[in-house]
Amino acid sequence: MSTYASFRSLSRAMLLGFVRDRGALAFTILFPLMFLVIFAGIFGNQTTSKVEVLRVGPVPIVERAVAAAPDELGEVMELTAASDRAQALRDVEKGDVSAVVEQRGHELIVHYSAADQVRSGTVRSLMNQIVQSSNVAATGKAPTYSMSAQQVEDDSLNAIQFFTPSLLGWALASAGVFGASQTLVSWRTKGILRRLQLSPAPIPTVFAARVAVSLASRSSSSPCSWRWRRSRCSACG
Repeated sequence: MSTYASFRSLSRAMLLGFVRDRGALAFTILFPLMFLVIFAGIFGNQTTSKVEVLRVGPVPIVERAVAAAPDELGEVMELTAASDRAQALRDVEKGDVSAVVEQRGHELIVHYSAADQVRSGTVRSLMNQIVQSSNVAATGKAPTYSMSAQQVEDDSLNAIQFFTPSLLGWALASAGVFGASQTLVSWRTKGILRRLQLSPAPIPTVFAARVAVSLASRSSSSPCSWRWRRSRCSACG
């Protein structure tokens, strides 16, 4: 018997054994779908996180900016009035809010916490942009330069569409590496590999057939995962 014929016969026998094992068949198909459901629930409706800013007293420079561009600033910042300055600073220290702003004359003071570098950096950058825009507006001249941001991906893409290919690739890779290796280790422990040495099929052919069946079994879950992802995206969109 040729090497190819041995590979085909072994692959067919192993594949039939996998199909007849209902527990392994259900686990192979449902396990990737379970991860898709979990990731879709976590990242399915991702939105841009807002920074919560408290203002102490009147802050005309920020209030004018919010009134001039309520939609743009409303997506990234939530401005709330605070009656107690000391309590507002304690809220920033505890991490309940991102920053506290107050204005003294022409100076905008931003109180932030260094414990959260991401939020504090976002607030400082946002407030600096507001101050620079106010300085340009105070000159009475139109700004020379402007910026427009454009997303390179399609606007209809959802987060789950980015996770699906990687999850399917992970399922195939784990099946080809770990699934086949565990089976071969079990065969060695039970003495099956020693018995297979007496068969006409070479041992490398047995290994190749085992890896091929593992990849084929994991590939069977790909159409189900892809259909579920398409149905979820169409329902969301």
